[in-house]
Amino acid sequence: MFPRVQLKLNDRVIIDSEGVSSEVEGSTLTFKLKDSDTIPMALDSELVTVGGWKLNVISLIDSKASSQMVVSGWHSFGKLVPMNRLLIPFLYSTSLDFIRFRFSGIEPHWTRLLRLCYWFEKCLEMNDGNFHYKQMEIKRAIMKPLKNVESTLNDKGRRFIQAMEQLNKTIASYTSELKFPALVKMYGHRTSFDKNHDSILDGFPSEVKSIYSHATIEEETTGIPKLNIRGQVIGENVNPYDEFFKFVFSRKVIGHVSKAYNQGGKIIFVDVTHTFASFLLYMLSTQKGTNLSFDKALSNAMTLITSAKEKRLPVIFVSSLSSYEQLVLALLVPIPLKVLSKTL
Repeated sequence: MFPRVQLKLNDRVIIDSEGVSSEVEGSTLTFKLKDSDTIPMALDSELVTVGGWKLNVISLIDSKASSQMVVSGWHSFGKLVPMNRLLIPFLYSTSLDFIRFRFSGIEPHWTRLLRLCYWFEKCLEMNDGNFHYKQMEIKRAIMKPLKNVESTLNDKGRRFIQAMEQLNKTIASYTSELKFPALVKMYGHRTSFDKNHDSILDGFPSEVKSIYSHATIEEETTGIPKLNIRGQVIGENVNPYDEFFKFVFSRKVIGHVSKAYNQGGKIIFVDVTHTFASFLLYMLSTQKGTNLSFDKALSNAMTLITSAKEKRLPVIFVSSLSSYEQLVLALLVPIPLKVLSKTL
């Protein structure tokens, strides 16, 4: 049977898989889902249920989110991409983790879809006439990897996992491209979508890049898969400040920032949620007197960008952490243009 997963913080339900119905016959694990299980429903102001799981949107999506906004976003986004088709691979990959590795992640994989739908709905609220450009871009970008995943659904091995990895990255990248303009608007700045840039922030072109740690699945001769995650092993005496700036000025990160600058970006957002740098930002945030709020980073960036003498590019590194309330950490790093010119 699929194990029950439940997480509560201070009596707040964060996730609960109580509604998952499954049975085992021989070597086959079967999930029993009703049609209603494939469409999210708001249980109260915080909890959404979908796929048999209860998920807290304040903890997993945004501290100001509401369950009804997430549900509305699901239906709105469904006008672009058929959500019944999009949900199936995420249901499958969640169960596949348990079947292959005998563990289930803390949150089901389709939580990523709920995040995308919420920020899509928030961008619809902006009533920006140029948002249709971004909508068509998102539709084209998602449909290709979705079709690739669908063609591998009967493949219980590497082809499905690799195709799913690409779909996951696409979903996460566009979630960031919707989330950051919505947050910018929330903090009182002018923002709009643009045909040639990810968004325009107070009149300045803005670009968004997402960076991921790399994981691979390898088949052992025993038939048991081995999960390899590439990354640096760091000891107990780690200096989070030093390690974070090693990450920032690594070839991979500077390459992404240089590309964004070459695309005309005057202010750059880099989502590092899916890297070890996310943990480093959290460590920095716990230091006394440290303010890693999105609002503060944005304010510092606007001060830098309006300084005519500066020859540095404002780059905001952002991480989102699931907790009692969703926590967004952000840090402005002014990167000298001469550093970027070496990679262009």
